[in-house]
Amino acid sequence: KIGHKGEDVVKEYLEKLGYIVEKPENPNQAVYDLIAEKDGIKWMIQVKTDANGDGNAHIPSEKELKKLREYASAKKMKGVWLLYYPEKREKYKYICADGRHKFQGVKPYY
Repeated sequence: KIGHKGEDVVKEYLEKLGYIVEKPENPNQAVYDLIAEKDGIKWMIQVKTDANGDGNAHIPSEKELKKLREYASAKKMKGVWLLYYPEKREKYKYICADGRHKFQGVKPYY
């Protein structure tokens, strides 16, 4: 499945940036794809891969960002939507669920 491959690529990339990364115990029931920690900050990450190479990775709706933000906050984490573009020069972009935090090592989507 292309989504799982994207998650694995993102996991490896974040580990190279110095993040400690883990996958959920039961990925089919999780709201997130990865947990990453660096510099004392834990991130709950939803990964979306541009499967067609057309630059159209799924951009979250306000409702989706709110759900991720609330779930992450309840677990004392920050929520982030990470977009992976395998065919582009800049392969990784992020959208922070609360709009306030920077995800170190990845450029913002907006």
